[in-house]
Amino acid sequence: MNENDGDEYLNLYVDDNKLKDVENIYDHLNSNKIKISPYQRIYEDLKAISDDHMIILDKNSCNQFIYEQIISSNKKHFLSGINIVEWTKAIKNETELEGFRECHKRDGAAIVRYLAWLEDQIVNRKNSITEYEGARKLLNFRQENDLFIDESFDTISSSGDNSAIIHYKPSPENCKQISTNEIYLLDSGGHYL
Repeated sequence: MNENDGDEYLNLYVDDNKLKDVENIYDHLNSNKIKISPYQRIYEDLKAISDDHMIILDKNSCNQFIYEQIISSNKKHFLSGINIVEWTKAIKNETELEGFRECHKRDGAAIVRYLAWLEDQIVNRKNSITEYEGARKLLNFRQENDLFIDESFDTISSSGDNSAIIHYKPSPENCKQISTNEIYLLDSGGHYL
């Protein structure tokens, strides 16, 4: 917590570049008493915490350097615990659970449609489909679903030795043909309202 004009604010340490394209983010966070601080400033702020403040730290999810800074500072009020934010985020009510189920149905339907289309194109019609074309076609099937927002991450559509490349992203200029003679890896996800 940090004081700003007499009120207590929560500090959010984040790389400013990650927020630059989010419309009205600073106004929204400020109205919720959240102050943005440069990520690197956390180290300086840790040193400035007085001994009368309680520090609760989950060593299983904390950056190792920050953890070492806190435990080596001999703060009197240091407590190692479980990150309560993660626990509370994990608790879902029935409306949220039903929303997840419905999203999985929509997304699963898009993936099944894609795989059926891919098999028809490659096996039945003997058409050439690239990894990139496959990823784009899956996106098209997702976009036909109501409540679709965007991909969770760039689709990993990879064939043969490309499937061994971590976080591989096919491009139109540099990708392989999907083949029935090689492994085809599809790693993908969608965001839905």
